[in-house]
Amino acid sequence: MSAYKPLGGRILTAPFIFFAVIFLISLYFMAQRFIFGMGAVSNLNGGFAWG
Repeated sequence: MSAYKPLGGRILTAPFIFFAVIFLISLYFMAQRFIFGMGAVSNLNGGFAWG
């Protein structure tokens, strides 16, 4: 069996950075939703549940 060899190439390519930014933005909104509740991210409340 042969030894493993690295593939080489860059890790921080343009698509990787693009999707990493989208992922970080989604993490921000997910954290905000779980900390402050659904109303903080959806602008809904008990009086106007569906807008």
